[in-house]
Amino acid sequence: MVLLVAQMLAQEPLYDEHLSEPTEPVSVDELVRDLRGSDTPDALYAARELRAQAHSHNRTIARGKPDSIRVLEARQQLAHIEERAAGPCIDFLDDSRLAAPCAGLLAELGLVDALPDLHVAAAQEELSCRNHRAIARAIGHLED
Repeated sequence: MVLLVAQMLAQEPLYDEHLSEPTEPVSVDELVRDLRGSDTPDALYAARELRAQAHSHNRTIARGKPDSIRVLEARQQLAHIEERAAGPCIDFLDDSRLAAPCAGLLAELGLVDALPDLHVAAAQEELSCRNHRAIARAIGHLED
């Protein structure tokens, strides 16, 4: 019995070799292109990924030494995300599929200039409760 199991294990790999290869990070420009695109899953992934990248950079800034290279690079990446993604996210605050992740991204970026747009989006009745909570959370974060 043990010999049979050993033969089976020797014949076929237990994992797919391609799955173990690291994937390259998606650039901010590609994510913004997907965010503006017509494919809903790609746009949703792009908004969530941009928010996650902004959150990661904010953590690096909060935990690092102010003059370190890592903190300077994180600030530069945040500025790049803000430059490329803030405008489209403000435009998508009335879109039911992208309002929540875009509001989260605007809060992560600390865009106080987006508060009037967030207040307008919060007043829209056709958005879901989930979107209203995310927008309210973003407003609370930016007003603090």
